[in-house]
Order: sequence, then C-alpha cells, then structure tokens
Amino acid sequence: MGNPIIDGLCPKCFVKERRILELPAVIKLTTCPMCGSVLLGGEWVRVTGGLNLALEKLLNESYVKRENVYPGFSNVKVSVRGVDVGRASLIVSGFYRDAVVTQELVVGVRVSKRLCPKCLSLKTGAYSALVQVRYEGRGGFNVASVVSDVLSRYRELRESISDIEEVRDGIDIKFIDQSAARNLAVVLKRTYGARIKHSWKGAGLVRGKRRSKLTVSVRLPALGSGDVIEFEGDLIKVTDVGGGRVVAVRLSNGKVVKLAMDALWGRGFKRLTEKDYKVSVGRILAYEGGKAVVQDISSGEVYRLPIPRIVDYGAEVKILTYKGRTYLMI
Repeated sequence: MGNPIIDGLCPKCFVKERRILELPAVIKLTTCPMCGSVLLGGEWVRVTGGLNLALEKLLNESYVKRENVYPGFSNVKVSVRGVDVGRASLIVSGFYRDAVVTQELVVGVRVSKRLCPKCLSLKTGAYSALVQVRYEGRGGFNVASVVSDVLSRYRELRESISDIEEVRDGIDIKFIDQSAARNLAVVLKRTYGARIKHSWKGAGLVRGKRRSKLTVSVRLPALGSGDVIEFEGDLIKVTDVGGGRVVAVRLSNGKVVKLAMDALWGRGFKRLTEKDYKVSVGRILAYEGGKAVVQDISSGEVYRLPIPRIVDYGAEVKILTYKGRTYLMI
C-alpha cells in the first residue's frame, strides 16, 4: 500500500511541518536516586534500566493521550534514543491508517532527584509494621532460619523490610508496608501453622493523616516428628508437621489422625517433655483382641495395649506412662 496523504501532506513532509505527538518544550522527570523509581501521576513506579527507560515510561504513560495525538493516528509510542545535557532525542511512531509513520524529536529534560517514600523509610529506619516471630513452647528451633527461607522466596517481602533484629527468643522484622507484614504472617501460617495476632498503636500524623503502626505477633508451633502432645484428654505422637497441619498417632487407639494447626491452637494442646512421663522398654508377647500383649522388661508387668501396626513377636517397643495411664509407642 502506498504512502497515505495526511491533511494534504505526504508522511515525509508531515513530520517536517507537524508533530505526531504534542509534547512540552521541557519534560520534568522525578526519579529516586536509590532505587530508580519514577514519579508518575503522584505515584512512584519501579523502573529498571536507567534514565532512558525512566523517561520513556513517563512519556508513554503520561503524555501519549488522545488529546496530545494528531487526529487520525493510533498506537502511538515513544522511544528514547538518548539523554544528554538536558536534552532528549526521541523517536515517535504511530499508525496512520495502515501505514507506520515515524518522527524524530528533541525535547528538553529537567531531571530532579528525590527519595521515594520507601527508600526514605529505609534510609531513616522508619517503619509502619513490626512482625515478631517466636516459637511457642520449647527452644532449640532456629526462628531466623525459618524466616530467611520464606523471605528468600518472596522478593516483594524482602524489598519492604527496613530492619531485622534477632532477639533472644526469635526475630523482629520491621516493614515499610503493612500489607507486606500481613503477607509474611499469612505465608508462615499456611506453611508452618503459625498462630497470628494483630494489634495497632498510634504513630502520630504522617502528611497530615493519622497513622497507626501495626504489630503482628507470629507464634510458630514448636512441634516436630516424635513429639508427644496432650490434646483433648488424649496423648498424640507427632509423625509429621507441614502445610499448616499435623499428622499424628493417637496412642490410646493407634489410629492415625490429621489435625489442622488452627484446631490445635483453638482447642489447646500441651507438648510434653520426658520429665512429664515415664518411658520403659517392653517386648511384644502376643496379639489378643486387636491389642498387643506387651511385657515391661524391667518390671515384668504385662499390658494389653492398642498398637498402630503389627510388629514381630519378641520385638522391643516403648511403653509410656502418663497420669496413671499406659500407652504403646513404636
């Protein structure tokens, strides 16, 4: 298809006499010197690639509008060839009917540097949310390792952190963005079955608006395979923990159960230590009525106890005694 006629002009003459896109003589660009974000329409937008791409994004998002485009043109785009000493070389392209028309322009550029709110908070140590991660129950778990593993998989969470401090019983993380703090808590709950509590306190006025600081208390269940817990009047031996649930064996009947951590938190549970119960070694003598006949090797006493699976005659097993009741662990 031949070149179109644009208001009586061929494309070559048109780009000499008129503009596809009307632009100000000087383009004002505000960027953050720390992260490279660009201020667009009152909001900071993250841009990677330097000044050229920052200017290109500003032009295409703020100036390529119907009122600035010559009538009849569509799909107008601006590319930045280079920026030097307050001037920018541009290529403006667009469709007129089915033909592509391009035009070279030079405009003035005034670049100002200003820290975006996020980088300003990072620089000053300011924060809007505090996440306190602790283990509930015993020690010996590395809270920092758990949190580091989660943060390594979520860049948007890492980028919102203004400070991290390891404390005696866990870790405190300060966030610039409250939504990022909430998202970290959600991930820890979904992955580890954490218990979450939120609280707010006044932080004064920010840009004329009253703001509150958010504190998120995250309690990780200190449970692992082999742990024994008391739950709803029964003893349960944990075999697996993950995905917000616990897989365990009820010692009273040998049945495998799967419990949501929310259920454990809500109904209450107690993790037992070896100081809470007595463990002795027994030997399987026989099976009667769906139960194992077990003899305590030390005392000689014989028990008939539920067993989750069949083991060989003569096999040694553990006998657990708690609050006067006897259970079998294998």
